[in-house]
Amino acid sequence: NSIVAQGTGLKGEYYSGLSFNTFVGQRIDKNVNFDWASATKAANGLTDNYSVRWTGRIKSPFTGNMTLCTDSDDGVRLMRDTTYIINNWTDHGLARNCSSAMAVTIGEMINIKLEFYEKTGSAVIKLYWKQGTGAESIIPQSALFPN
Repeated sequence: NSIVAQGTGLKGEYYSGLSFNTFVGQRIDKNVNFDWASATKAANGLTDNYSVRWTGRIKSPFTGNMTLCTDSDDGVRLMRDTTYIINNWTDHGLARNCSSAMAVTIGEMINIKLEFYEKTGSAVIKLYWKQGTGAESIIPQSALFPN
């Protein structure tokens, strides 16, 4: 098949409460690149004390080492398959967290689950990749597939 599927994004499930307490809705987010300033509503009218879970797959565009990174304010956890590769599930100001480099092959589908909670104040969650020793960049929609 010569047609290469393009991604549509990750499935985002939005909850009120810091621990996925009350489901309020879901959508496909084309990427994870959010900076919801204080009092700016996230999806479904959420402003503080909410959590979001994104699930899906990242399609590797190359063979080599890939590192995944997040910017977050507040808590963040990133799971590959069944293992946490980023785990900073704490109240904190803007912080960058990165996984160890992992060997990938071109076209490989990497199962991920990204969890985030926002307590109060600024709300930032961004998902980056780094290919080899290259620069970090936001993972584009074309490489993200919902489950």
